Amino acid sequence: MGYLEQILGDHEQIRFETRQHPFVFYSKIFFEVIVIVLLIAATYVVARQQGAAWLEYKTTVVLGLAGIALIVVISALLDYLRWVNERYVLTNLRVIHLRGIFNKSTIDSSLDKVNDVQMRQTILGRMFDYGDLEILTASEEAINRMEKIARPLDFKREMMNAKAEFEGYLRPPSAAIYEQAYHSPRPNDAASRVDLEATLTRLAELHQKGLITDDEFQQKRQEILSRI
Repeated sequence: MGYLEQILGDHEQIRFETRQHPFVFYSKIFFEVIVIVLLIAATYVVARQQGAAWLEYKTTVVLGLAGIALIVVISALLDYLRWVNERYVLTNLRVIHLRGIFNKSTIDSSLDKVNDVQMRQTILGRMFDYGDLEILTASEEAINRMEKIARPLDFKREMMNAKAEFEGYLRPPSAAIYEQAYHSPRPNDAASRVDLEATLTRLAELHQKGLITDDEFQQKRQEILSRI
């Protein structure tokens, strides 16, 4: 069982998972790769040197260059492991920022504390599908920052859907959007008509916020209107 599975609750389920875009990893090891190439070239040049003056120091220089190259390779490997182990996980109850190779640290953002999610994408971010997300509380304070994560739009959409389900506005896709609209009796009086009108208003609000698709909105709207 992985570390993530160990920290999940009994009824907690993973809905979406991502990590920082591969560009982040590539940028970290870019100079390390250049250094390794230069060290290999230097080792090759030194090894081919001839003459009595080089014989005494050639082995020492080659071993020194090889040792430096090994350190750089280990550094690149650690950068890769850090990138792989830094994960952003959305469950039906919270958002988890998990990082660390050996020593693990987590930042949890409960869905009931989430007030809004701000997303920033540069032109390159839109082209290669990465961006920054900030989770805000009711006091407009950022409690979790996700920098250059892959698929930020999908993550934000799933987060808002999970929050709506958590608060009872939405039920899972296999169920109805509004329990009231599905289980209330056919209206025969003005009070029931008012309730369904209020349900239509809430449905329109969810559609405007992007929490339900156009097809879902039209389908549920027609079903509710058929009861009036």
